[in-house]
Amino acid sequence: MLIFIFMLGLTLAPLVVKVNPNINVVLTACLTCISKVHPEIMKYVQETMSNEHAMRFPLAGSAMLLSQFLLFKFLAKDFVSAVLTCCFFVLGIVAFSVTLLPAINQFLPKHWNNDLIVWHVPYFHGMLYFVSFLFLISWI
Repeated sequence: MLIFIFMLGLTLAPLVVKVNPNINVVLTACLTCISKVHPEIMKYVQETMSNEHAMRFPLAGSAMLLSQFLLFKFLAKDFVSAVLTCCFFVLGIVAFSVTLLPAINQFLPKHWNNDLIVWHVPYFHGMLYFVSFLFLISWI
């Protein structure tokens, strides 16, 4: 619980006082790693990578880099930058809310924390079997 209060303080501190951005980033990264091993968070997360996924990773990374190159080549740079900024903004909000979740879990209804929701992408169930989302209502 104390880690999450420090993280909230690190997030809000630049609004009040001048904070060196490098120190803020390093401390936030360290506290995020420490909070990641928190038992309440690890209860739902099981991170394993199979050999097949490890072999697929370079292909996915290369496809991502090629698609970004083509986007910057054929579309306006301002448009691509705006879309990427929006994507990272949403990812930052999700990461921040998941980081604060253990601190507010006690105030949420029990069924929000216990009922796992599985959502599969429609029309691609057989072809893209790995495209599915697991989440709890409290994560939203």
